[in-house]
Amino acid sequence: MNKAVNLVNAELGKSLGNLLNRCSVPTLNPKQRYPSFDVEVMEHELKATGEKLVQDLNSLNEKVSKCYDDLLFYRGIEHIFDQVRNTNAFFEIHKPWKMKKGVDLSTILFLTYETVRVASLLLQPVVPEFADKALSRLGLSNEERTLETAKFGGGPSLQLYGRNLGENPGKLIDKLERDDETEAENNLPNEGNKRASG
Repeated sequence: MNKAVNLVNAELGKSLGNLLNRCSVPTLNPKQRYPSFDVEVMEHELKATGEKLVQDLNSLNEKVSKCYDDLLFYRGIEHIFDQVRNTNAFFEIHKPWKMKKGVDLSTILFLTYETVRVASLLLQPVVPEFADKALSRLGLSNEERTLETAKFGGGPSLQLYGRNLGENPGKLIDKLERDDETEAENNLPNEGNKRASG
């Protein structure tokens, strides 16, 4: 489990938290709503990479759930952050902050929001506080945070387009403690014991 904690500490703020903050700023999304998505009308290069990200996103739940079932949490988390890193690269390459308002910008934002949403859903057992803040930022109610919706678009029961985003939660996460760090802290003498022994 310590391997999983190390991975989460290294990647959560840098990759997923950073991606959420960058894609949800008012300068990119002034209305602060879930945008529309239409990969078919995107330019060729954008369409190809977008379709690949959608395919990978749709297979992520099954891969991660199998790892969790086998107690290979770090491997499941690696799958999640592979997807997040790929989406970060997609976001960086296509530079939505330089785009005019239109279908390409909306589609990039929608795909990025979906990566954050699905990744956060799958991270709920590992970092529930972070997942709660991220999903709340995307405007998801508690009832909409099921594994059944952990796929691109969320399925027929989930209406994403046009929904209002939630408030910016500020800092998303504090560093997680590893088991050996917690054990070491518990074994340290407290100040009262020091004075008593002195």
